[in-house]
Amino acid sequence: MKLKLRIICLLACLPLITPAQLDTVIYMKLNKQPTSKEKAFYCITLLKKSDKKFVETRFQKHPDIQWSQTGYSKIKVLSDSVLKVKKYQDNKLQLKLKRYFSPVNDSIYYFEEVDKQDHLWRTGYTKNKFPLHLVQEMKTYFENGQLESIRTYKDNRCIESTHWHEDGTPAPENRAIDLDSLAEFPGGQAELFKFISKNIRYPQQAKNKRITGKVFLQFIITDKGKVSDVKVIKSVHPLLDEEARRVVGSMPNWKPAKFMGKHVNIRYQVPINFKLIGFW
Repeated sequence: MKLKLRIICLLACLPLITPAQLDTVIYMKLNKQPTSKEKAFYCITLLKKSDKKFVETRFQKHPDIQWSQTGYSKIKVLSDSVLKVKKYQDNKLQLKLKRYFSPVNDSIYYFEEVDKQDHLWRTGYTKNKFPLHLVQEMKTYFENGQLESIRTYKDNRCIESTHWHEDGTPAPENRAIDLDSLAEFPGGQAELFKFISKNIRYPQQAKNKRITGKVFLQFIITDKGKVSDVKVIKSVHPLLDEEARRVVGSMPNWKPAKFMGKHVNIRYQVPINFKLIGFW
């Protein structure tokens, strides 16, 4: 079965914290393997606030070589086997949990994460207590206790994943494996948006009715680089939806994504903004 992934275009950028402020900086490639700062796609920083308090921050690099913060965690060491973790996104507290560890052997720990309401949130195996360095298997759970996902890791890289909906039905296309490389439009992301801007034709009827908005589309870049299965996932108006679908469907072949050295299908999302300027 060919692999399908869902990739969301991230455009917001924030500066990376100066490494001199930090105790640990880990740079990783797209496939979560260690690399240099210049070649990195992800970055994890660890700041020691005291002997028992730390801040773990995660970043992602964008095509314009800017970094954006994807979230951070405040970690408090309660004992050798228990951590208290507060997870934040957009500077808002998202989750409070405790992470319990038990040694499997000299190099691997089994861990369980339980939230404030004593719901089991995640279990797995890791080489580090923080930042986690995942190995073997990790499971995540919904609040109702239903299994959400099982992911297989090899040296911190997700190489296989299976997901379910909250009612227990399979979600076969919701995959989260760590690719070697993403699918790429010829010339990169900047050229992608230039292509859309150059080829979009604002429907006259939509202009007359002053219909505006942002249409979100989802499509597959096949292992041959072809664009297929174009769908509108957030509609504005049938006139704009159809034009957005037409433009995406007319795109040239992409450079296909790679996983474990082989080309694979990848599911991609892109927004197309219809805006009338100087139109009254």
